[in-house]
Amino acid sequence: MKTHFIIIFIIINFVRSDDYNRLMYLTYKPIQQSAIINLQIAFYDSDPAFGIQWWVSNNLQLSAMISKNIYSAFNLYNNISLGYYNQNLKWLYSQSNLLELSLHKIKYDDSYSNWINCAYKSRYNYSQFIFGYDLNYYFWKNIENQFLSLIVNYKISKKIILELKSDINNNNIFSSFNISMPL
Repeated sequence: MKTHFIIIFIIINFVRSDDYNRLMYLTYKPIQQSAIINLQIAFYDSDPAFGIQWWVSNNLQLSAMISKNIYSAFNLYNNISLGYYNQNLKWLYSQSNLLELSLHKIKYDDSYSNWINCAYKSRYNYSQFIFGYDLNYYFWKNIENQFLSLIVNYKISKKIILELKSDINNNNIFSSFNISMPL
């Protein structure tokens, strides 16, 4: 167990981040803890974004998120993601893992920006709490970066998940608060 935290700490010190990472958060719920369709609500510094997660099969997840006016300079942010879950894939003794590919778009007053994000999401269950991390790499034209998010989740009645995500680069440890609930 101590080895896991040491490895995560080392990764944190070598992975950098910037403001794009604040827009990539959608709560990951493995199919065993999830309904077929889940409603997602995310708050970034009190600005809400709404999303949905749909388990097409036991291994395939589709999700999307949209937010209007999350920052004064933005008119609209949205993303769509495709995730692959395999319960037999165990890395560093985790209970669940997801590989995800997502397309993101921000519309400004006079322009827009796109990027693609590739993520590996891993979770460790401890009673009602879930700890985990997301390794992310995103790119588009001249944009390229990678970052790590640390996650703390709390399960309510094994259905609703409350999640805190980190923004390590800005020393704002819990800048994102997410809620995931079945529909």
